[in-house]
Amino acid sequence: IKPLLSQITLHFIICICCSSSATTKQETTTVSVILTSRFSFTAPCVVQCDAGWELNGTKCYNFSSNRLNWTESRDMCQSLGGHLVKIESREEQKFVFNQLIKDDRFWIGLTDSETEGQWKWTDGSALDQSLTFWNQEPDNYDVINPEGEDCVVIVLEDKSSVFKSWGDVPCNDKYRFICEKNRFVNDSSYLQHTYLYFQQFY
Repeated sequence: IKPLLSQITLHFIICICCSSSATTKQETTTVSVILTSRFSFTAPCVVQCDAGWELNGTKCYNFSSNRLNWTESRDMCQSLGGHLVKIESREEQKFVFNQLIKDDRFWIGLTDSETEGQWKWTDGSALDQSLTFWNQEPDNYDVINPEGEDCVVIVLEDKSSVFKSWGDVPCNDKYRFICEKNRFVNDSSYLQHTYLYFQQFY
């Protein structure tokens, strides 16, 4: 006798997508749905980025074509559901660097505008001094701009400068910028599989 639908208990295993491919816009893993009647099945869990964003690891990145000052860039990233990029590893630095256009500057989410010399990311966390990629910087050059240089750009001068590519510049300069946000899971595919499963057995 088939149990009533109300008598069935579903246990969902959280869909965990852990591939770190930097070359694909979407990845798949599986999510299992287990019923008390001992039936089970797996369905695809699609992980992806919005159009115009590049996938790397657990993050999506947008390399803007617009040129804004640092504050405007920060606000634009927030309006898109993310933040100016926070570089947290050598691998992430290398990925970001390899997307750049030669000699073009891009804002990242690093500033010492609150306290000179105390560099912080836009989330308020302090810069890890063991994980910096300055290119003979920061120098807070204030000859042209008396306010100094309180915001940071990343620039590709040549391929060998991957770990020496940060520089401090005036925050009111206008450059392109890099937004970052978490990738998302499109669950419509495995919900559809769940519906088809119940049609088959119940």
